[in-house]
Formats: sequence, C-alpha cells, structure tokens
Amino acid sequence: MKVEDQAAAVAARLKLLNPRVLENSIRHRVENGVVVYVEVIDASDLANLAPCGPLTGLQDIYLTGNFRNPTDISGSRG
Repeated sequence: MKVEDQAAAVAARLKLLNPRVLENSIRHRVENGVVVYVEVIDASDLANLAPCGPLTGLQDIYLTGNFRNPTDISGSRG
C-alpha cells in the first residue's frame, strides 16, 4: 500500500473509532517512505489510538487539547 494511502486509511480508522474527532484535524509527516509523525489538532475526544499501530515507522504522536479518558493507547507503543 502506498504511504499516503496508508496514512489516509489510519486517519479514516481513527475517525471511525473516535467519531467526534474531525478527520481534517489529523495530520501526518512522511520521511523516507514511511509515516513518522501523526498529529491530532484537537484530541479532546480521542479515546482510541489503536489504528496507529500498523505505522511501524511512527516515531512521534502529537496530541493537542485535553486528551482525556483514553480507552486504547496501544497504537502509541513502540
């Protein structure tokens, strides 16, 4: 899967599992053909980071807002 398609799929899955998060508030950065950075502009209603798990090159997750009541942060583990 192309890296941009992979990033779009992760953003869509994040949105599906966290319906109050706006999809256009999810950004990413690619380096050397892999997603290395994910940012959620307002993570106040983000409860599930599991969709980030398949991003094996992910180095940083940046969340703004009041990140509260997370239910699954497995996607943030290295």
